[in-house]
Amino acid sequence: MQPNVATKPVRRRSYVQAASWIWFAGCLFVLLFFLARHMNALLNSDMAGDLILPHMLVQNGEWLSRDWYYSTDLRVFNTQLVFGALFFLTDNWVVVRVVGTLLLILLLLACSWYFCASLHWQRWFPLLGGVLVLPTSMDYFEITLLYTGYIPYLCTAFVVFGTAFRHTPAWSRRKTVLVFVLMGILALLSGLGGPRLVLSLYVPLFLGAVVLYLQGTAPDRPFFSKENPAWFWVGYAGYNLVWSAFGYGINAKFLSALYSYKSYEDALYYISFYAYRLEAFINSWLAIFGYTAPEGDAALFDLSVALPNGVAFALMALVVYAVRDILRYPDRYTPAIRFCCLFLVTGFWAFFFLYLFTSMPCNARYNIPLVVFCPPVVVAFLLHRAAQKPWRVVAVCALCGLSLSAASFYNQLRTVDENVGRRQAVKFLVSQGYTDGFATFWNADVCTELSNGALELWAWPEGSTELTDPLAVHPGLQLISHRTTPPEGRLFVLFSTVEMQTFTLPQKLDTRRILYEENGFTIYGYDSYDAFVSDINQ
Repeated sequence: MQPNVATKPVRRRSYVQAASWIWFAGCLFVLLFFLARHMNALLNSDMAGDLILPHMLVQNGEWLSRDWYYSTDLRVFNTQLVFGALFFLTDNWVVVRVVGTLLLILLLLACSWYFCASLHWQRWFPLLGGVLVLPTSMDYFEITLLYTGYIPYLCTAFVVFGTAFRHTPAWSRRKTVLVFVLMGILALLSGLGGPRLVLSLYVPLFLGAVVLYLQGTAPDRPFFSKENPAWFWVGYAGYNLVWSAFGYGINAKFLSALYSYKSYEDALYYISFYAYRLEAFINSWLAIFGYTAPEGDAALFDLSVALPNGVAFALMALVVYAVRDILRYPDRYTPAIRFCCLFLVTGFWAFFFLYLFTSMPCNARYNIPLVVFCPPVVVAFLLHRAAQKPWRVVAVCALCGLSLSAASFYNQLRTVDENVGRRQAVKFLVSQGYTDGFATFWNADVCTELSNGALELWAWPEGSTELTDPLAVHPGLQLISHRTTPPEGRLFVLFSTVEMQTFTLPQKLDTRRILYEENGFTIYGYDSYDAFVSDINQ
């Protein structure tokens, strides 16, 4: 009896589905295992500042604090809500860090599931979810998976797009009003934090919707026609853009006068074209895909560099080819996929002109809210070509390349421990009963978290080699009162070995004040702030 040929595609799809879920589970398990084991070794002051803030907010019963330097964004709707909720349950900073990171990663996956379900892509969620939890580049791993700072932005983008795709003409007026109210609140909260999501999400969202609508216009129908399937998305995107811009207006006009944070857009100005900025822009996109500029001829043949770089160029080429195919043959793809593609393209060109003709810093991590929509575009393209065997091979090779590149990053980081010396210094300080002290920024906040909040440090700007005023603190991720209020009682001053050699301040201090000099760090001890100032001025 001949086997039923019709069952072969069904059986093959079930095998592919099972394999994709196994791959996704493996990617997630490896990430969580790595973070649980190595997060403390990779901890830095940027990350620690995002735990110091919610701990302080919980203690003071506040949502926002006027006594905190917020760095570049006002944290209105961000990770401090998750970490702060955990501080209500425990005062163990290690538990808060690990559990909070786990919850934020699960939240990212839940929002991506919502996005996939809106596209009726539930069966392809393991592929998209697996890519999200892979350290495809050092920038993506640090800012999204380790630091979790960009997870709220990505969750917002997935929810905004997913809600747009769920709209049908059958929606009742009440449901439509409810959805618009909720999305308006989300857009308002996003804008209250600063211009980041306005520029990286809501502006490209509106531009993409307009281009999609224009593609659907025809001479035999009115320009404004509900027969064009993109009419709702234009209104939806425009509505969200207005509310996000309104939120940013409140941020710039009122909140900036009440709260302290560095606003890059205040320093944004027009500049002439420079070729080096074009090179930096291209490199920033390649870096998000895993590219690292080789240092020296030997690095060209180093597998830990050559492998991620080869994967980066291959993935970038695949994304470009997929975008080209969707733009060239729009009738082959659903309006939702074309919307994602146009969002990616319009966002790319908006950032292109911002980077090339304004003073906006060219940082690879700024591209992440756009780059996360590359996988859906590529998956849609590969699904369209799935009947052709060469493209099935390309899909498998892409996943293998991503996995190998991620394994290379894990292998590089597994032996890194940036806090060996700091942990020993913190252990010494806590054992000696110290609670307050001074250090440069990259040694300050991280010591607070390593001490489970027992140490409070006044952070000096990094590189302030000619420091003369101990209260000239770093304007970011610490209490504003540190600028006017010195420590009370005994205090310590912590320097790294490099700072001992390059800073002028240690040369002024009495070496008899040295309490600790091990593992790359030196600690001075004083009975009071006045004694410290007297030692500086002697």
